[in-house]
Amino acid sequence: MTRFPSLPSSSRAIGGFVVASALFLMIPACGDDDDPYDPGPGGANTVAVQASSFSPANLTIKANESVTWQFNGGPHTVTEGTSPGNPPVPLFNSGDQSSGTFVFTFVTPGTYDYFCNFHFSMGMTGTITVEP
Repeated sequence: MTRFPSLPSSSRAIGGFVVASALFLMIPACGDDDDPYDPGPGGANTVAVQASSFSPANLTIKANESVTWQFNGGPHTVTEGTSPGNPPVPLFNSGDQSSGTFVFTFVTPGTYDYFCNFHFSMGMTGTITVEP
């Protein structure tokens, strides 16, 4: 049986530190899709539109800022309101999209609910909160 020489204790300590550091860097950032201050997958004020969800579903911005919805498959819509037909004329509506982006600038502070026309019954809804 071949024995390998053992390393001095200082080398083992440094090696342990390197391994622990590498593992720490490999741990993905844990996030909550409902965190209103989460910048979203594409950066500040970006919402991913995919499968049957918006991510993040809830976003808080300042007045006069824009939100960009990034479509990743579909079809989907981004339609202002609490449900199809409410309100009768939505403030914003992306139309049917499967790719690309839709951008809307929120001028007035308040809470803006929105949904996907195709997946509303599956709970595909979101909220933009606009602060002064």
